[in-house]
Amino acid sequence: MAPEIKRYRLTVRGQVQGIGLRWQIKLAAEKLGLGGWVKNQAKVDELVAEVEGELESVRKFISWLRTNPGAAEIKDIQIIELWPRRESAFKIKQSSWPFL
Repeated sequence: MAPEIKRYRLTVRGQVQGIGLRWQIKLAAEKLGLGGWVKNQAKVDELVAEVEGELESVRKFISWLRTNPGAAEIKDIQIIELWPRRESAFKIKQSSWPFL
């Protein structure tokens, strides 16, 4: 039986910008074999990531994120399930700044 593939959008709020969290997220996702992306939002206390891969790997990633990796102080993670896109690479997208 093929592994179950899931994709989730994670909106992460708290002290999450200016501390290298996007790079930590990218490295953790790649280590777990996940695809997707991460970017900072215009709100200084928010970033968004989409992660996709085998369900068990996605669960491990979310559990890791809840541990406040590095200097992060995560207050809330909103999780929304999406349709998988069969995305295997993980990238850091350009931040969503209102003045760009």
